Amino acid sequence: MILQKEMVQELLETDKYMPCVSLLLNFEPKMGLRKELDYALKINGEKLERMLLDSFPEDITRVVMNRYQHVVENLNYITHKKSIAIFLSPLVEKVYYLDMDVDEKLVIDESFEIRDLIRSKKENTRYLLAVLSAKWTKIFLGDRHQLVRVTSNVPDNVAAYRNEIPEKVANFSDEQKRKEILLDKFLLHTDNGLSLLLNMYQLPLFVMGTKRTIGHFRNITRNATRVIDYIHGNFEEETETALLAKMQAKLNNWRSVQERKWLLALEEAMNVRKLARGLEEVWQAAVQ
Repeated sequence: MILQKEMVQELLETDKYMPCVSLLLNFEPKMGLRKELDYALKINGEKLERMLLDSFPEDITRVVMNRYQHVVENLNYITHKKSIAIFLSPLVEKVYYLDMDVDEKLVIDESFEIRDLIRSKKENTRYLLAVLSAKWTKIFLGDRHQLVRVTSNVPDNVAAYRNEIPEKVANFSDEQKRKEILLDKFLLHTDNGLSLLLNMYQLPLFVMGTKRTIGHFRNITRNATRVIDYIHGNFEEETETALLAKMQAKLNNWRSVQERKWLLALEEAMNVRKLARGLEEVWQAAVQ
């Protein structure tokens, strides 16, 4: 979401008087972070006062800071929005609640920095990461800064399926063949769990694992058109920090991730003969 058209028009038409202060701040009180929000507002207030005193007389600074304090004291802490935009001058005191994550920014200029604030919209770099091995599966919900382990409704360890192999298979003299069948069965259940998570989160999916494990997964998965990329390697002993470091190259080129997601969605639509419904529907589905 960008800043609403009505909001932009209102600010453009507002009588301004130097200095014009524009502040963008993430603000999600519904997450129970009231102390953190109060602290962020306090720190920004102190920063704003220093910046004003460096360039403007003390009486002007006092007027603007009084307006800032009034805004802070009257913020809506029961909002379900994600961020706030505060605009202040000696004549203006406005606050807007926005539906987007942002990079924090404080600007003092001769006009309200609406364009810069719009550009501060944070990219939604959330994704699902499935780390596969022949022994277990770990699935994470990630962004640029952390990986959070998530669970599905299926076991994540291959041991849970050892007793499900038919007797005739269990008696095979070829132990390697038995392991291959067990791995396929395990990964099939893993893929079913991934389907549920993908329907829930509607995010790009990355898959990590050895070439052997990924090869088995690719042969059985029903989610091929949701996988942005396969990352080969042995990750059984890797920490979450190390896994996140492996993801950085992908995250640094997030536009290509989005483009790949759109192309996969288009490919899926063509495969199931939905193209007749129009490309517009495909693109809408891809960018959800």
